[in-house]
Amino acid sequence: MTSANIYSQGFRPYEGVRTGHKGAAKALFKQSLRNVFGINRKFRNKVVPILALLLAYIPVIVFIAIVVLASNIFGDLISADDVRDALPSMTEFFGWIRTPIFLLAGFAGPLLLSDDRRDGMLGVYLSSPLTRTSYVLTKFLSTLTIVLTVCFIPPLILLVSLYVQGLEDGGIVGFFASLFETAAGALIIGGFYSVISLAISSVSDRKSVSWTSYFIALLISASVVESVADATEATWVRPFNFLDLPNELVRRLAGETGDWSVADNPTSILWLTWLGVIALCCGLIWNRYSKLLVRR
Repeated sequence: MTSANIYSQGFRPYEGVRTGHKGAAKALFKQSLRNVFGINRKFRNKVVPILALLLAYIPVIVFIAIVVLASNIFGDLISADDVRDALPSMTEFFGWIRTPIFLLAGFAGPLLLSDDRRDGMLGVYLSSPLTRTSYVLTKFLSTLTIVLTVCFIPPLILLVSLYVQGLEDGGIVGFFASLFETAAGALIIGGFYSVISLAISSVSDRKSVSWTSYFIALLISASVVESVADATEATWVRPFNFLDLPNELVRRLAGETGDWSVADNPTSILWLTWLGVIALCCGLIWNRYSKLLVRR
């Protein structure tokens, strides 16, 4: 007959560091990034992030290769002005990487909001010091940070390489001015797509429905508005092309003009439309989460 010893520990209170609301938000932020990038998850969860990163970083790698080759190998044959003319401006580069920005924002929002409501994790998060407001804000910051990996870092790398190779003038003042324009452009584009993605994701708890709705909504807005503008010459409707609106704003911020006429589409109208969409999306998210029944 074997003997057994039973050791009763009784109630043992938590003796670790209590990080409170800040620690809960930080943990949620890190977990959100891990979910979207598929860290410690199966490969199928990494396909879209990897595709978006490749689409964003391959162009900048190609442009940097052109800069290095032209400056160090063919420097005697090609002038610096010719090299710079062959490269896109910073606003044009945002157009090059619009697809990965649009793709990653649409992928991240549903994964961060819809999944939490469907699998019951929202109740777990709200049983911590997090409130509904801090939960949504943390999710927005997570989404924006994820989008900035393809919206800000590639343009920043290109900007630094141009100044290092002496293809941009202005010295340190010019560099920081260009850096400010690049950061502002990334926030205008990335923030716009992120808020729309989260707003659509706040309606449905099925991420497949949220993904489909996001892509269809933006693509239809672009095709319908451009069709109406071309067929009726009513170019004033172009600010409702939500796929191109943030990029046009970035061009205006840099003092450039694209295909949209400044007379028919004043910059003030573009800003009002951008702010209006942001406000409507924030209102929708607040309405959904303030009234949402959550089981803790």
